[in-house]
Amino acid sequence: MHESSVHPAAPPPSSPSYDDVLAEVTASVDYLRVTTDPAAIADPAQGWIGCSSLIESPDRLLELVRSTSGGRGTADEMIAASLFVHSYAFRIASVVLAPWALGLAVPSCSPGNMHVKITRNRPGAVAIDDLAIAIRSAEEVVEELFSGHFAPHIDAILATITIGKRLLWGNVAAACSTVFRALDGAPDTDRVAIQARAAEFAEAAAPWIDGLGNHETVREGNETGWFWTRTVCCLWYQCQGGFKCSDCSLTSAADLEATRRSELLAAAR
Repeated sequence: MHESSVHPAAPPPSSPSYDDVLAEVTASVDYLRVTTDPAAIADPAQGWIGCSSLIESPDRLLELVRSTSGGRGTADEMIAASLFVHSYAFRIASVVLAPWALGLAVPSCSPGNMHVKITRNRPGAVAIDDLAIAIRSAEEVVEELFSGHFAPHIDAILATITIGKRLLWGNVAAACSTVFRALDGAPDTDRVAIQARAAEFAEAAAPWIDGLGNHETVREGNETGWFWTRTVCCLWYQCQGGFKCSDCSLTSAADLEATRRSELLAAAR
């Protein structure tokens, strides 16, 4: 009688964790960091602020915006709020859009799951509590990120500060583009796939950001650049030491194109 030659079945592959996703994202863009240590997030000395607490208390949000104004070179609450929302939107969006742009599973970006920390006079760091991840459609990502998080955050800003709503949503649109463009410019990423994802995202987010900016492709010789052009100004140029952003709506189309072609020529050298 022969012994059975049947081998035990190999265990099924384990599902990727958020640590796996984060490692893949930071391999492409290493400055998109997220804190996930519960002890660090809970430590008052670390300075983490729950995003939901800012939405629920516009007065607290106003106080936080005011605390950043001097360091940004302005005494104008409107300008400080504009710059605050831009930095806030980039940090929050990066948590979900960076992995999503790479076709990976994403964590929840609901206000109750996220925290920000003020560094260098702006929301400069982000943390999350629940590390569960899932593959999501563009519509699902936009619903949670825009409807569930950015819209109430902007409403909380508008509750205490007189500023154009269109300006704030323009900052959100530009911040989201920054995430996509960072990955598009990273080595060894699929630029075609990332740009397609960005277009899919923009279509789903059209009720909030349609007309507030667009991506443009510029070619110079063998070099191709993918740029964002705003239609509303964030007002940074009005700050002490500030200047117009590279995608500023106040810069003429001809000057923008010339600058971008120069950048591509320099990159080719």
